[in-house]
Amino acid sequence: MSFLEHILRWDFFLKMLTVIVVDLTLSGDNAVVIAAAAKPLPAAMKKRALIGGALCAVAALVLATFFATFLLHVKFLQLAGGLMILWIAFGLFKEE
Repeated sequence: MSFLEHILRWDFFLKMLTVIVVDLTLSGDNAVVIAAAAKPLPAAMKKRALIGGALCAVAALVLATFFATFLLHVKFLQLAGGLMILWIAFGLFKEE
């Protein structure tokens, strides 16, 4: 299956949209960092910095989402990721 055929499938779009929505929902910390960085700027520059920072953050999240979506198709990568998460979880329980 070619790259174009792959991205034109509906299940791909549904999975990608799901990841984008979750990613944007969980990325509220980006807004806090951008606001903290723009706080000391003069009013005219602050507005430009906030808009530019937000646009760059969204663009970076969308690009990272595309990359993550393609990584989901690598054999055994989900299994390896799940095992790593279990290892981290057991480590957190063991420390407490």
